[in-house]
Amino acid sequence: MSSDRILELFEQIDRTPVGVEERALINEAIALAVDAGDEPMEYRARMRLTSSACMSGDTEAMLTSFAWCLGKHDGDPERFPADLGDETADLMWQFKWMADSLAASPAFDREQISAVLDDMESHYRAAGLGQSGVLMARFETAWMAGRLDEAEQLRTRLETTPRDSHSHCEACVRSVIAGYLIDTDREDEAIRLVEELVEGDFSCGEEPEHALEIG
Repeated sequence: MSSDRILELFEQIDRTPVGVEERALINEAIALAVDAGDEPMEYRARMRLTSSACMSGDTEAMLTSFAWCLGKHDGDPERFPADLGDETADLMWQFKWMADSLAASPAFDREQISAVLDDMESHYRAAGLGQSGVLMARFETAWMAGRLDEAEQLRTRLETTPRDSHSHCEACVRSVIAGYLIDTDREDEAIRLVEELVEGDFSCGEEPEHALEIG
């Protein structure tokens, strides 16, 4: 049955490094799900596509896949849950990638980016999630756009906002804010953050290497 083959593909996808082979497996899983008319399976496959496209820098595929999944989730959250409970990132976590990608692209204007951030905040509130992740996304967007007064206000709010399961990782937060502090001529504060990152043994896929380059 196609569902059995799709499940086999999911296991292969989750063991395969991001790249051409992984994308081919994802595309096969999506095609089988579409042929079978199995939207829940297609949803699971497209969640993997969103993650893969994010990590490979395929912004168009990431945005399209995410929009499809979000539409399904909004229409029937029980049939298409935000968190699938497996190795793929959940939909609310993926929202952060959308904000970052739109802010980094000249193809999207401030109104479009603000709409995505507002939608993210609305979904987080509806899901009972904290606002730390939303504030961090708003902070990065304001900083990247050169709205430094707004960015500073958001940074201050971040300091008093509790962290939760959907906050950006502690290593990334310190690294990003260190970069912002350097950009706003507060090098001593930035260095303290980088030292805190290293001494606290905070790490992720990109840190502390990126922070050390900033410092």
